[in-house]
Amino acid sequence: MANTIQRLLYFFSAISPVCITFSVVWIIQGKGIMFPAILVSTSVIGVVLFIVSFRYGYKNIAPMTIRVTDVSTGDLWILGYVFSYLLPLGNMVIAEWNLFILAGISLIIGVVITFINSSIPHPLLFFSGYHFYNLTTENGISSYILISKKKIRNKKDIKAVGRIFEFLLIEK
Repeated sequence: MANTIQRLLYFFSAISPVCITFSVVWIIQGKGIMFPAILVSTSVIGVVLFIVSFRYGYKNIAPMTIRVTDVSTGDLWILGYVFSYLLPLGNMVIAEWNLFILAGISLIIGVVITFINSSIPHPLLFFSGYHFYNLTTENGISSYILISKKKIRNKKDIKAVGRIFEFLLIEK
């Protein structure tokens, strides 16, 4: 199972496209280049570290059997991500955004993320060909998210998984 640093990499690399879009808007509005350069650099480093961490974790994660009672697709969430990636473009309409308030909200979200048990699907994995499925297991837990390269149509197709986070699994 992943540690806290890997969990932070997972969540923050998911928002890197928002940071890049915000940087483009910042440059278009002529507000300077230093802040966008820092955002883009941090985003790229976060994505690269996530990819390295994900590959390492996938190779070294222990497989376990799981008994699934129900499986459903979980790919619809991508629409929410696409909307959130375009949200910084609203800055072109709204004259003044307070960066300190945005940074404060981001810090609060970052602290909360380290303590939550549930996981969100990752858009970079989606664009890499992975699909996400909601699982219900025999022991009554219905909040598992399974990451798989396969298109799963039957609960019997899921045999062995690896646990990334408490409720985030990857098919082995």
